[in-house]
Amino acid sequence: MRFGSFPNSAGIFAVAMFVLFPQNAAAISGPTEGRSTATIITSQPVRAPMAHIRFCAQNPDQCTRIGEQGIQQRSERQLQAMLERINRQVNASIVPTPDKMDRGLQDVWQVNVAKGDCEDYALQKRKMLLTQGWPSERLRIAVVFTREGISHAVLVARVGQTDYVLDNLVAELRPWNSTGYSFIKIQSPQDPKLWLEVGV
Repeated sequence: MRFGSFPNSAGIFAVAMFVLFPQNAAAISGPTEGRSTATIITSQPVRAPMAHIRFCAQNPDQCTRIGEQGIQQRSERQLQAMLERINRQVNASIVPTPDKMDRGLQDVWQVNVAKGDCEDYALQKRKMLLTQGWPSERLRIAVVFTREGISHAVLVARVGQTDYVLDNLVAELRPWNSTGYSFIKIQSPQDPKLWLEVGV
């Protein structure tokens, strides 16, 4: 996702997204604002982003299922506060930078970077939360379209019965159905290497 960090380029790339992904036109025009369910509903398996497949090959420890490690005793308010802190911390620590043009159309997903784009923010937040005791099934990367039709990646974290979005474009923690984004696909909670289509 090379454009999610640069909202000022929305107008330029919105048309391109319709041209490149015509099958997603309905999804782009149907944001999740006001959806009644607080958790994301998924359906059939879909192809994982190629960049994520490469990321898993290079970082297998970030793509294995990890169970509960010590956050069970924390209240939902404490967990939300942790998510907000990590979201702001990572947003402030990475300089928004698109993948180098010399890579052509190849998108690269990475952790532990000083510069990066939207998925690098999401992966870093996920990594930090895993080290603080979160189970992998409650931390999932999602691919979305913004209101402008720009491809974007965010981290989705479940607290109680609500899926919250950690976003490099927004400092605040938001429920997924209050983002205005159109959710396309998301990691499976059972296996981080597998991806699922987000149901309508």
